[in-house]
Amino acid sequence: MSLTRQDAYTTFYVDKPIWVRYNPRFLDMVSGAGVDPRVKEYFCMADYPEKAAIIKEFSINERDTGSADVQVAMLTHRINHLTGHLKIHRKDNHSRRGLILLVGQRRRLLNYISKKSYAKYQEIVKKLGLRK
Repeated sequence: MSLTRQDAYTTFYVDKPIWVRYNPRFLDMVSGAGVDPRVKEYFCMADYPEKAAIIKEFSINERDTGSADVQVAMLTHRINHLTGHLKIHRKDNHSRRGLILLVGQRRRLLNYISKKSYAKYQEIVKKLGLRK
């Protein structure tokens, strides 16, 4: 059963002190134990198993989570997700702007990789199924 925003709000905030509502570590609290799984599904947007798989596939070593290769793969995942969202919600210009920024950031990272190692650039582009 899907949860509306109001249902998720009331399910999570019932009998919670006021500081919980304005806590910057909100997603950490939502992901904690004892929280309704439907609330977790509604508020937690990142799909962590997919993220871990992407990091594992593109990382240079086991502790690598921030190399340019991994960043490009993560950006591609987010871009594909936003593209699907924008196909449904055509007038969502705020998300469209975010998509354009993500594409620009990915392009800059790909330029950096191509200058550093063109063979690595071609490998990443082929793995991710990008046009260039």
